[in-house]
Amino acid sequence: MNPFVNLIVTLLSLYSWVLMAQIILFWLIYFKIVNPYQPVIAKIYQVLTKLTEPVLDRIRKVVPPINGVDLSAIILFVGLYFLQNLLVYYLG
Repeated sequence: MNPFVNLIVTLLSLYSWVLMAQIILFWLIYFKIVNPYQPVIAKIYQVLTKLTEPVLDRIRKVVPPINGVDLSAIILFVGLYFLQNLLVYYLG
């Protein structure tokens, strides 16, 4: 595989893991399993949010929540998966 394509696919995969970590931490905070005011948790959540929210906000502008359910993360996961496969198939 082309090293440049391999790098991009790896970065997209890493971003998928960052998105998954942000979603899991959000649910842990929402169900009061972890304390969001604890400095370490607050800092981790802040970093994850700064990495994911710019992309999720753009998706939310196009696809608003349906009956209160935010589908932006699912759409982003599908988009990242599609983009990875597209890069590997056509450029890899």
